[in-house]
Amino acid sequence: MRGYLVNDSQVFKCTVIFMLITQIQGWTELALTKSSGDIETEYLDFSLTKNRVQLQLTQLEDNSDLEFKIETLFFKQELQSSLVDTVRYSWNTHSSRTNSLQLDDVAAFDFCSETKSEMLTSIPTEVTIDLNTDYVVEIQDGSQGTFSSATVDPCPEVWTSFTNNRASITKVKVKLITDADAGYNLESKFRIKYRVIAACEAGKFLGNEGCENCATDHYGAGGWLTSCTQCPTGKRVEAGKGTQESDCTWKPCSGGQYLDVQTGCQTCEAGFYSAGGTVSECTKCDADKYSGAGATQCTECPSGKGVASGDGKQESDCKEIEEKTGDSENTDDIGKDAGDEDDTNDDGSGTERIFKITVLVVVPYIIC
Repeated sequence: MRGYLVNDSQVFKCTVIFMLITQIQGWTELALTKSSGDIETEYLDFSLTKNRVQLQLTQLEDNSDLEFKIETLFFKQELQSSLVDTVRYSWNTHSSRTNSLQLDDVAAFDFCSETKSEMLTSIPTEVTIDLNTDYVVEIQDGSQGTFSSATVDPCPEVWTSFTNNRASITKVKVKLITDADAGYNLESKFRIKYRVIAACEAGKFLGNEGCENCATDHYGAGGWLTSCTQCPTGKRVEAGKGTQESDCTWKPCSGGQYLDVQTGCQTCEAGFYSAGGTVSECTKCDADKYSGAGATQCTECPSGKGVASGDGKQESDCKEIEEKTGDSENTDDIGKDAGDEDDTNDDGSGTERIFKITVLVVVPYIIC
């Protein structure tokens, strides 16, 4: 049986400095001092099912003989004697030493050590501690702890004790431990921050300022997401309003397009036009007008030329309008016989524009 260790006093000689903290960009920075030692936060509220603890480590300067560790201590109440569990992550850059990650359980009076190499190879840039999971610890690349599945003695016993007692936790502290005799100033080597986070509402993601709205044209289910998903091409949603893909709706179409609810904006065919927006179809050009594909309006045929509605796709589709002259005696007679007005011009030329053909049907009058 190994004894439970709160401070590894054989390795570290510590001078305790309490609650030196400043707020930076939604995180709380552990304000390192020029004299090495321990920095410990005040008690922070914590709920097993609602909260996680995150650590952010930013290396400012290389060092081949660097050593420090961060403990996340969990309590039943604001009393040191009510300590339940500790997650201890120890890092160093010395070639002859290795990193370590431990889960210490007070009730079991023992600890379990992480053996997964991905969790120990280098100093991570971000650590997330979630006591309500089987992995407990996750780092920025998605690697997760294996405490619940570890077979190294005494991990099964420690894990059982941990799961039996974690529901009683209501407070947390974050503690940085450095070597007082190290001979260097950790403040110049690393910037270390922490935060206690809660699950975000739908339409939000976990950003630097805590829960933030998903950006315009993005959606997210909330929870512990650190980013939102972009709407499909051509669709939109207001910032913070997208909780799922179905919240994304089609953007208004540009001029010369119509909206197909299945495929989005489509280009109008030649002979049609559209001002855009959300119209479901394009409008046919009027008679004697034409348009190319994607038109926002139709163009008049040249003077003296015309085309049927919707048939004008280019100027060459506009044809000369057919005319009739007074030399056509039969045509004039038919018009007169039918009671038509005399359409001769004032100059007597008898020229007339024909826009329709009149068919006269003569029915014999039979006398019995």
